[in-house]
Amino acid sequence: MGFFAALSVRPTAAWPPPLLDMEAMSFTRDRVANFPAEVGWQAWVWIDPDVAPGALRELVGFGGFTAAPDPNGWVEIGYSVLPARQGRGYATEAVSALVAWGRRDPRLAGVCAHTMVDGFASQNVLKKLGFALAPNRPYPDVLRWELRIAPA
Repeated sequence: MGFFAALSVRPTAAWPPPLLDMEAMSFTRDRVANFPAEVGWQAWVWIDPDVAPGALRELVGFGGFTAAPDPNGWVEIGYSVLPARQGRGYATEAVSALVAWGRRDPRLAGVCAHTMVDGFASQNVLKKLGFALAPNRPYPDVLRWELRIAPA
């Protein structure tokens, strides 16, 4: 309950969204604790802005960066939307916002993301935002997507 109260959102039994398992949550917790100067280059929760005045807001999804830009200027993003909220553009809006936020850092040269081979909805999000399928695959059932960022 503390998690939801801290965000002033309505608790939901549907939380967490797919792919946000205990390993991912522990990774995020440890990054926040061990790298406080990287605020923003970590996890974000997505909250539905369309609620009645005075009503508790609802969580929609989760995503963010795995770390600040590496020495080559690349970052990796990950994201997930609650099943009941999928197909409404939340992932597209959130990934677009992550990329826009990252572009503020002059170190950023590129953004990568990974999808499952059969993760067509996620692949469509990335295609829509200009990501291209990379030739290298980290695993047989995983695709790597890249968005190169032009220098400012």
